Amino acid sequence: MLAKADLDRLARLHKETGEYLDRHDAVRQLLDNLSWAFRTLCDLVPQTREKLFSGHFFPITQAEDELQNCGALAHIGFYQHAIAGLRWVLELGMLSVYWDRADDAEQIIQEWLRSKSKTPFQQQIRNGLQEIPNIALYCEQSGFLQDFEETYLELSKYQHTRGVRYSSRHLSGGSVIRFNEVALVLWAVLAFKVVRLVTVVHLLKYPVGLQETLIDQKFGLNPPMGGFLNPWQADRLRSLFGSDDLATLQAISDADPEGRKLAEQIASMPDITTEQREQQELRWAQDVIENQGFESWFELAQKFNELTGADREAHQGFREVTEELRVWATKRGLLERGRHWPVGE
Repeated sequence: MLAKADLDRLARLHKETGEYLDRHDAVRQLLDNLSWAFRTLCDLVPQTREKLFSGHFFPITQAEDELQNCGALAHIGFYQHAIAGLRWVLELGMLSVYWDRADDAEQIIQEWLRSKSKTPFQQQIRNGLQEIPNIALYCEQSGFLQDFEETYLELSKYQHTRGVRYSSRHLSGGSVIRFNEVALVLWAVLAFKVVRLVTVVHLLKYPVGLQETLIDQKFGLNPPMGGFLNPWQADRLRSLFGSDDLATLQAISDADPEGRKLAEQIASMPDITTEQREQQELRWAQDVIENQGFESWFELAQKFNELTGADREAHQGFREVTEELRVWATKRGLLERGRHWPVGE
């Protein structure tokens, strides 16, 4: 159990890290992009009727959780543990595609999911991934396998503390945990490598991710459960790559018949009408307000507008709807976060 002095020191480290990120927007933006990239990959993994509730989704969601855990550790100065934890992110992210290499993850994952079989070794995962034609093709045209192996081995050095250089003492600059800019940036760089590697295999396994699929325009707030990305989501993933790597990934996507077929099916659908979308938005807003309060809905809606780059006209419409919903929520005693009951109850 940590003493109060230790907890106070961790609080100071948290503050120092936050202040550093406030001064170095490029690092903060990089970390934000990594977090959003994993959320985007979760949307890309198909949720077909056969796969739904099968557990095939566990590896990618667990990888996302571990990335957040590593970020929290890095934020309070546990740099070795934060870096070592990235190996879990890499392994789980690769397993997400490895189990689905023959499109039957819902079946073959079960023994592992129930902890009845061992996690495949790194070499086994690499070999399994190359059974996917698009990944095998990409490996021929890039240094992906070398990048994967080098990153895995580098993370393993921290996980197994290969001498002083890979120890907590070295990364903190002494026996006491303290903020270290070099160690924090090192973690960010390694996290970027991990997320990019995991993104590559998902985009190659599900190449429709780099095709234009106007999901919001076709479905509004009721999109398909996985399997597709909006253009702004695909652009977030594209931002992880240099021009050469991106060109290779895009060419493979463009040449994939299944990816093109799925994109064409979306394109052939009629756009959702303005009235339909407004009804969806109103229903969603009222549901959130009734469950979480007006403040929670307002925060979520603002973040969504920022993420999608809403234009001036959209912002004006948002302000008008906000005022209407504020009145609606006030009458029902739902203004504050956590207020789930009507006035007078």
